[in-house]
Amino acid sequence: MLPGDTLSIRDPLHGTIEMERRELRLLEHPTMRRLRRIKQLGFADFPYPGATHSRFVHSVGASWMATRLWQKIQQHLGLPEKESTQVLRLLRAAMLLHDIGHAPLSHTTESIMPSVHELGLGEWSADQERQASHEDYTLKLLLDSPLSKVLQDMELWPRQLAQLVSGRRMDNSSRFVYQGMDLFPLMRQVVSSELDADRMDYLPRDALFTGVAYGHFDVDWLIRHVVPVERDGAVYLGLRNKAIFTFEDFLLARYNMFHSVYYHHASVCYQRMLLLYYQEAPDEYQLPTDAEEYLQTDDYQLMQVLRSSKNRWAQRVVNNEPYRKLVELILPASDNPVDLTTVQDEVDQDVGESFLEAAQAALQEAGIDHFATATPWLLSNYARPRPSQEPPLFVLDKTYDQAVPLSQYSRLYQRYKETRKILRIYVAPEQTAPAQDILNTIQKTSHLWLWNT
Repeated sequence: MLPGDTLSIRDPLHGTIEMERRELRLLEHPTMRRLRRIKQLGFADFPYPGATHSRFVHSVGASWMATRLWQKIQQHLGLPEKESTQVLRLLRAAMLLHDIGHAPLSHTTESIMPSVHELGLGEWSADQERQASHEDYTLKLLLDSPLSKVLQDMELWPRQLAQLVSGRRMDNSSRFVYQGMDLFPLMRQVVSSELDADRMDYLPRDALFTGVAYGHFDVDWLIRHVVPVERDGAVYLGLRNKAIFTFEDFLLARYNMFHSVYYHHASVCYQRMLLLYYQEAPDEYQLPTDAEEYLQTDDYQLMQVLRSSKNRWAQRVVNNEPYRKLVELILPASDNPVDLTTVQDEVDQDVGESFLEAAQAALQEAGIDHFATATPWLLSNYARPRPSQEPPLFVLDKTYDQAVPLSQYSRLYQRYKETRKILRIYVAPEQTAPAQDILNTIQKTSHLWLWNT
């Protein structure tokens, strides 16, 4: 049960979700209302027509998952009611607001975001020259917008929420210390980690609205076996070892959703066409750095700009005229950063690289309009060295009466540790037939059996 006066929201995934009436100030704030006008999955509704759900409903669902996680953790910690209520309200607010910085069509427009320096985040960004992300815009809206005053009035301090959302411990504030225990690592992990409330909502929700089976897992069993683990006065998120197989299902659900839904060839094609529009007509659409101006951006506003544009890529997007996928290869990739707009990066399979280079050269020589994409595909970054501020997750093994770091306990990380790369070539629909003839000719000489063509 929630601590205050409550109301109910009917959700297609979780059923009845309880909200405190005081949280209506957040739900009805323009910052949250804007999320109703931003699709959760960008262009995914082209291959999956049901995928029209919004960032708003996901955020509400994620706050409910955070509630369930905290209620289970609190059974072990046993904090006094007042302190437990403070933690729960912070976690719920963090999950409600964790996506407020998303640009129109979610991740598809991050490629045109300004530099972090232009957002004026100061100490909240160590690298002022890098391109901003939706997380940076979230910090901007939490710390420097009309929402900030509302949060202060509700005793949901913006700096606390910003620390939970970003993972940056900015000071040694005692605000995260309860009954002598530092709960910041655990609270951060509920918001963002390998076992967070975010994934517990978006995976089954995206699976539900796309109609696929990959994103489902036993969330009840997973939450039932969540435990706090204390180390040197700090509390971390842990999982009993009897739920490790459920956790691995959870991990694989995300892995398969990325390939089947998030990296679907049609979605990637539309995203690339939108990027080409930005590159060819950079003055037609830009994301503002002012917080209040940013709140005026949404999917409808972007689509109106595209409809008014004479740019060929804009017209292809709004008229549902994508390029056709000519070939797709899934290859092991190097550890080097991958440029999502080109296939010129080094790959491990020489024959695959040679084939794609030959195909693009032949298409270019034949005057066939085409473009290529490269998408990195990885089970998890968790098994790799973590940023110094990201706390570890633990598995509690009662047999040996010890808590083991999750990355060492699960063999799945080692089994899927290599990055893979999805390489694709797309061609103009009217040139598909001659492009396929060229591809067939090259295939005969490359001794490469193609799949997913």
